[in-house]
Amino acid sequence: MDYGKRLRDIRKAKGLSAKQIADEMGIKPPYISDLELGKKGMTINTLERICGVLDVSLVDFFQTDKKPTDFDILEAMDGLSEKKKQQLVQFLNGLTDKE
Repeated sequence: MDYGKRLRDIRKAKGLSAKQIADEMGIKPPYISDLELGKKGMTINTLERICGVLDVSLVDFFQTDKKPTDFDILEAMDGLSEKKKQQLVQFLNGLTDKE
């Protein structure tokens, strides 16, 4: 598992900048970027603090099964046009309708 990529994916899905995470933790923003790029390693203590800021459990952070998470879905939607987002919502609503 690429922990830095996972951190970046969750952070972006939450709509937060590296600076916002760093400010909340009382550290310098380049440190978060270095973690995401794999230039620095993460201790479990640092990871727990980051997960606290991101409001994500350690279990969710390390989730490795192939089922898409809410973060994966949000990230996939990020690049869609407004029209495609509306179509997707209609499609999803159709999946939940019981006949």
